[in-house]
Amino acid sequence: MDSVALTPNKTLVGEGCPLRLNVFVRNTGYHTETFTVKVYANATFAASNVFMVLSESSAICTLIWNASGFAKGNYQISVVADAVAYETDMTDNNCSDGVVFVTIAGDVNGDRKVDGKDVAVLAKGYNSLEGQPKYVANADITDDGKIDGKDIAILSKNYGKTEP
Repeated sequence: MDSVALTPNKTLVGEGCPLRLNVFVRNTGYHTETFTVKVYANATFAASNVFMVLSESSAICTLIWNASGFAKGNYQISVVADAVAYETDMTDNNCSDGVVFVTIAGDVNGDRKVDGKDVAVLAKGYNSLEGQPKYVANADITDDGKIDGKDIAILSKNYGKTEP
């Protein structure tokens, strides 16, 4: 593996909710490579998957971190790609990029409470798809690329909850 980079899909995730993590990998070798990519939240294992990248090409590999069991708070997200056969330089097989805040599911503005402000953000992006101007990634609680009734249901279930 020649290099790896990481982009979290959003800056916060509700406890128990999924977060897509897009990992860019580049294979500058002359052979197709199969390798494992692992994601960590701080030093805690969060997700992994096995990917195959053709020789002299790159790919975006998506992993899903389910924030169940992670305490609320900030997490530095990092990624590690396993070394492949005959690889001698592994300095670019890992990177850290971005802090993700784990909060109450439905707290889409990150203020540690689910209230009318969150409803307003979700309503503003309601019925939008990822890539559209109205789409607000943090309001996509289910992280499925659309802001819809599923997101409203989660927010509604936790409406009024606060964290210290």
